[in-house]
Amino acid sequence: SADARALAMDFYKQLQQLAIDKNHADVALLMRTYGINSGIMWQSLRDKMPVELGHSNT
Repeated sequence: SADARALAMDFYKQLQQLAIDKNHADVALLMRTYGINSGIMWQSLRDKMPVELGHSNT
């Protein structure tokens, strides 16, 4: 989804800025925040998926 791509792009831009600033201390917090936000995003996307995607046809 466009929202998931935007979330990922924002994360990588922030990570890049932390690297440029040599701000290693804030990387763990950024990773945690992204993990939480991407988990929320995944749950939202999963809830919108057709049920048939989760079932095998074999």
